[in-house]
Amino acid sequence: MKQRVGIARALAMEPKVLLLDEPFGALDALTRAGLQDELMKIMAKSGCTAIMVTHDVDEAVLLSDRIVMMT
Repeated sequence: MKQRVGIARALAMEPKVLLLDEPFGALDALTRAGLQDELMKIMAKSGCTAIMVTHDVDEAVLLSDRIVMMT
């Protein structure tokens, strides 16, 4: 629940750039998929840029236009 509230609060400010650090890390698979879809819709509609940190490569491929790997 904290994850969802945090994302909603950040998006309510209508930022130009949104920094997400493991935004879906503590969520079950069903909730994660729903929030990923919703986030993609919101980002497309608002034109907001998102910078996301994740350890999940599949999630990065799904949600990203560009991926930078750090080692």
